[in-house]
Amino acid sequence: MCHPEALRLHLGRRAESSMEDSATRDRTTHRVRNRSRSQAEHMGLTSDVRVWERCMTQSPNSPPPETRHHEHNVAFDALFALSMAVGRGSTARRVVGVAELTSDDRVVDIGCGPGVAVRIAARRCAHATGVDPSPASLSLGRRLNAIGGTRNAELIHGSAEAIPLPDCSATVVWALRSVHHWGDRARGLAEAFRVLTPRGRLLLAERLVKPGVHGGMTVDQITNLENDVMAAGFMDVRRATLARGRRTMNVVLASRGLIS
Repeated sequence: MCHPEALRLHLGRRAESSMEDSATRDRTTHRVRNRSRSQAEHMGLTSDVRVWERCMTQSPNSPPPETRHHEHNVAFDALFALSMAVGRGSTARRVVGVAELTSDDRVVDIGCGPGVAVRIAARRCAHATGVDPSPASLSLGRRLNAIGGTRNAELIHGSAEAIPLPDCSATVVWALRSVHHWGDRARGLAEAFRVLTPRGRLLLAERLVKPGVHGGMTVDQITNLENDVMAAGFMDVRRATLARGRRTMNVVLASRGLIS
């Protein structure tokens, strides 16, 4: 049987720990909210974080819970889209450089998010199309396209496994740090093959990570990806390594042959 004094001390420590955890969460929420607001104001997109801020300040007892759950999901998507819009530029520019785009190319970006790479590609090619399953990312990307006056680019709803584009409609298909999110890699590669023209180019970029770390692929996983690309019917499969500081990006490159 537990001694009353020992039990009192134990409960006291738990209460203190709970208060510290709550304070830590409050500080983190405050920092993230301020950072998101600052980024949105810088891009003229303050309204895109209003729903998220309303969710973060809403009382947990506010009914109805199903509405609150939906708003939290929408808010997370909006915040994630904002972070991608701010933080993906360097990756996009490096991969666009590897792609060696020409003014005749038609590019498809699978998992485009808010379209950072789409807008960079549009400056060099005939037309760029971004495909993404997130309505929040697409909405933000379309606003950025309008603000920047990007006319030869579009962002459409879809996924790697179901690209809503005709056969042989792209000369370049890429996925920048999104392949590790694909639910069905074989189907995604088959869709990329279908959309590409003969001799069209495929680029799949993933951040190199250590085993057990999320957000990229290990060396072995990149090797498996190369094998999957070859199994999908692509030719000239090879790997390029892009290093910047402590981060390394692996790009699997391939081309579609003349015969399906």
